[in-house]
Formats: sequence, structure tokens, C-alpha cells
Amino acid sequence: MALIGTGKQPDYDENMRVRFAMKDSKTDATVVCTISGEALQDRFSANIDGPLAAFHFSRSEIENAASRLYRDDGKGVSLTNASF
Repeated sequence: MALIGTGKQPDYDENMRVRFAMKDSKTDATVVCTISGEALQDRFSANIDGPLAAFHFSRSEIENAASRLYRDDGKGVSLTNASF
């Protein structure tokens, strides 16, 4: 089962974890995904540009990773450094 991007604006919390929405391509259900602040810093230079800038710059790679790891369990996807 694959996820597709929604293009909706992501947000982030005090730990720089970015939350973003994707859609299940089969059910059209919204799936809430996150990527850790640590992964954004280590992998996408978030410490330089901030979490949202890093997310937007690498959105395609991040969304592809979320789609690859998605399991139809209703729990969404939480990406970390190990996800890449």
C-alpha cells in the first residue's frame, strides 16, 4: 500500500519533529506522518535552515521514505535516522 503527498503545509513541535499528512492511495484515508528533529538535523541540515525549510527542500525523499515504511495499521509513520 502506497502513500501519496497531499501538498498540505506541515508543522513542527518544540523538538523540531515535523508532522505532515499523506493519503493512503487505496482508501484515500489521511495518514499522519512525522520525521524526527534528529533525522532532519543529521540528514537534511535542519540545524542550518530550520525544520520546515529542511522538510520542504527534501520533501520528495521524506515522503518516499514514509510511503515505503507505511503499514496499514492506522498508526501512521514515524521516520527516524534509521528510516533512510
